[in-house]
Amino acid sequence: MNFVILCIGRSSGLPKIPTFPKNEGPEIFNGKVIHSMDYSNMDSTAAAELIKGKRIVIIGYLKSALDLASDCADINEVDLLKVCGKLLNENTSPQKAWDDTRVQFLRGIIVGLYDAFPENFYDKVEDGRIILKPSKTFKFCKFGVLAEGEAKPIEADLVIYGTGFNGDQKIRDIFVSPRFQTIVARTDAIIPLYRYNTTQRECIHPQIPQLGIIGYSDSISNLYTSEMKARWLACFLDDGFILPSRKDMEKNISEWDKFFKKYSGSSSRYYRRSCINSVHTWYNDQLCKDMGCNPRRKKGFFTDLFIPYGPSDYAT
Repeated sequence: MNFVILCIGRSSGLPKIPTFPKNEGPEIFNGKVIHSMDYSNMDSTAAAELIKGKRIVIIGYLKSALDLASDCADINEVDLLKVCGKLLNENTSPQKAWDDTRVQFLRGIIVGLYDAFPENFYDKVEDGRIILKPSKTFKFCKFGVLAEGEAKPIEADLVIYGTGFNGDQKIRDIFVSPRFQTIVARTDAIIPLYRYNTTQRECIHPQIPQLGIIGYSDSISNLYTSEMKARWLACFLDDGFILPSRKDMEKNISEWDKFFKKYSGSSSRYYRRSCINSVHTWYNDQLCKDMGCNPRRKKGFFTDLFIPYGPSDYAT
């Protein structure tokens, strides 16, 4: 065996479960607590039976939580507790509120902290089937969950975590050697994988050049992003180009690490999200150049300049 390719994805396998101080976690809750992975593993009949007639609280605010809330709201009323890192309060000045909102929006674009809402989501909010409750933190109590700053708990029979997955840890667990676990997924930086991408957590690690990782980055269209990387990797394995030296790859990785810490915030919650939204077209240009393809995929100067690029531009 000369080369190993991991296609294990990020959003599966190892659920991200919140932790709590003693006597504030699910052990004191009278109801049931599951993760979105448990729900998605059920067939439609079992899932409908689980939520029918129950008071449901869903924890989270991205794709898993939104999809769960929309799905459950077709059967029951649902409380969607949006656990956010930062909330504005009534004492926040208008200018400060605008500055914070602008920064959070731009950061969200860069790291992919936004999502497409399920169909008719806000119709369900307006008619009361989905109740949005923002909060920075929460804890469990006997009869439900208590959001920060609230005197009364949100009563529930079922709490579902829509809190995502530990993709980094899943990659670490593949390796037996502690050294390789540290190399492949450091805790103080984004996963150092090349092609111009510590952002991608894809492709090839400078210190493990016989290992390729596909399907790990977020973008506007994940399937198309992964297919582009698969083409790049196939071209490399077919001797279509030669990788730079380890020193050059690590220098490039360090530059990307600094870029993401600067523009998405130094908190690992943001810059380790492995997202290429803000540089998607540029990144595809680099892949095309490596493979010997023309990165200008459109016919005509003005078409190439003004018409957005998409998956169809890289179909051939």
